[in-house]
Amino acid sequence: MDYAAIARETGCIETALPDIVRRCEGRFAGEEPSPQVVSQWLQGELRSVAGHLWPPTPTLPQTPWGKLGVPQEVWEGLSPSTKLAMARQLQLLPPARPRRPERYTATPEQLESIEGLSPMQRLTAYRQWQAEAQQG
Repeated sequence: MDYAAIARETGCIETALPDIVRRCEGRFAGEEPSPQVVSQWLQGELRSVAGHLWPPTPTLPQTPWGKLGVPQEVWEGLSPSTKLAMARQLQLLPPARPRRPERYTATPEQLESIEGLSPMQRLTAYRQWQAEAQQG
């Protein structure tokens, strides 16, 4: 059986032919498989295990309108805010981060420790506590 011809039909890399032929001879040793069986084995099992023997399949970029299932003209006609909302809904963008830090309530002990300080020193201490609370 001509394993090389069957391998060429599956679209393998030309330099991988000797390796594929050896694998076929080992797999079908003592058998007389039909060319269809060999082709199915090459495209199914061997390609999933040794995909490097075939050229990479090009992947088409996924467009937002393609993921939504709408024509490109409809997508282009949408307002920017609608596009942004749909892109977030489809998780094409990372979730929006709040611009402001989360509110921090100082403990009574912390409030006592800043009594008598200037407003700038109080603000600096509060911001430090706020940053520490967000980190840990």
